[in-house]
Formats: sequence, structure tokens, C-alpha cells
Amino acid sequence: MIRLDTSIQSDLKWEGVKKGTDWFLDFGFNDKLPLFDQKTPFSSYAIAIDEFLNRFCDDECEELNKVYLFRGTLKHACSMVWSLGFEEDFESWKGEHPLTDNLRDFYAIQVFSEYLHRLAAALPDRFEAYVHFQVSSDDSPSLIAQMTSLEHFPYIKVEVEGHPYFSPEREELATVGVVFPPLAFAEEQAFVDIDALLEGLNDLDLLFRLVPESHLTEEWCGLDDLILFSNYLSPQGERKARGFVAAGGQLVWVGKVQGLDREVSVERFLKSRGRGI
Repeated sequence: MIRLDTSIQSDLKWEGVKKGTDWFLDFGFNDKLPLFDQKTPFSSYAIAIDEFLNRFCDDECEELNKVYLFRGTLKHACSMVWSLGFEEDFESWKGEHPLTDNLRDFYAIQVFSEYLHRLAAALPDRFEAYVHFQVSSDDSPSLIAQMTSLEHFPYIKVEVEGHPYFSPEREELATVGVVFPPLAFAEEQAFVDIDALLEGLNDLDLLFRLVPESHLTEEWCGLDDLILFSNYLSPQGERKARGFVAAGGQLVWVGKVQGLDREVSVERFLKSRGRGI
């Protein structure tokens, strides 16, 4: 991976750097996040992207390139500077979401992701924008999944390092998906319940992949079973779950079984695999 200093302080000369396919445009976000509501920093980053494209990415380049826009901790990604405008907008925004201990972090990661998407929009189609989040193995896996999901990063690929549930190898082998609710339905108890289920599945050596309800149809590829919490399922999520059944999958319910074809309770599902709970 080739790191380029694209921070506000950079002279953008990048002497001695040769072309590559994996890039890290280091805007300095892993040290200090920009003021998201100010135009001057963003204009500086946009100039740096233009310079990067002009110097290293000519029209003859056909190979797909990977460009990281952020590499740092998930905690730091949520450490935005709260201006009065953001405080006022947050007060309005939180009225549309369940009150959780992490609501300010959810808002902050949403603002950060919108900022990164604006930067990513300057990249040609032959570039894939990435972010890489460092997390702790002690962090809540459902909280990590919620903050890094397609709901926040629909056009940027996300890598998570530091928690065993998010290894690419594990997710590729998994045939069981555990669905977590969209942010508008993400009650505090939902994170507690999902984390408890994940710990139980892991103790039983059942490989699983965390799947966002908001993008369920895009993410169920390769899965045979979906585990859903009836208490935290939106009406849109129920319709998507029916689509999974129509595609040949099985629904596994935590809570009330819905009376659909090809569905079982989580207790029966685990028992059928020789594992009790």
C-alpha cells in the first residue's frame, strides 16, 4: 500500500512515489478530524484528490485501484467537533431514533460517512473507496456492525480489524446470518440481546455473519439461514425476510415465530444441529 500525505499541511509533491494499485490518501483524519461544516478544509482535500488523479491515474490505467480514505480507530472516527449547528441538528435527529447510550456516536459516524462519501465521489469508477477501522475484541460486536454497516457506508467498502467476529475468512465461510435492525429500530436492549446470541453461537462453533436489515437482500448471498429478532424487525425487514424464504432460505426466529414457510425457532434450530441452549 502506498501512503500519500494529502493533509492540509502537505505540499502535494510526493517525491519518489511510483504508481501502484493500493493507496492510502492520508488526510490526517486518524490524528484529527476536520471541521465537517467548514468549506475550506474540504476544498483542500478535493485539490489533493485532483492532484493524486492527475499524477498517478492516467486514462490508460484500467486496473481496479483500491483507495483508503481513512485508516484509524472506530472510536476516533466518532470524535467529531460538535459545532452549534450540529448540536441543533442532533436534537432534531435524535427524535427519530430510539434513545441509546451511543446515540451521539451514531450521529457522529453518520456525519463522518457523509463527509467521506463526498470525497469518494471525486474518484473515477475504476477506483474503489475503502475505510479501515481498528476496533477492540472487547467492543460490542453488534455496535461495531451497526456503526460500520451499509446503512452508513453504502458506496464505501469497510474493513474491520481487531475483533474475531469480523474476519473476512470467517464471514466467507458462514452460512448463518444474524440480522441486526436499522438504526431507527436499534433499541439499547437490541444490542444486549444480539451480543448474547452471538456469544452463544460462537461458543457452539457456529460460523455466522452479521447482516444489516437495511441491506438484507444485498447481503444474504451464500447464506442458508437467517436469525432474526421478532422484537426488532421493521415491516420492511419482514418483507425482505419473506423474499429470503422465496429464494430457498430458512428463517430462524428469536422470539415469536411468524407463521411463514421454512421457519423455525432458534431453540429448534440449534437442537437440530445437535446443540442445545
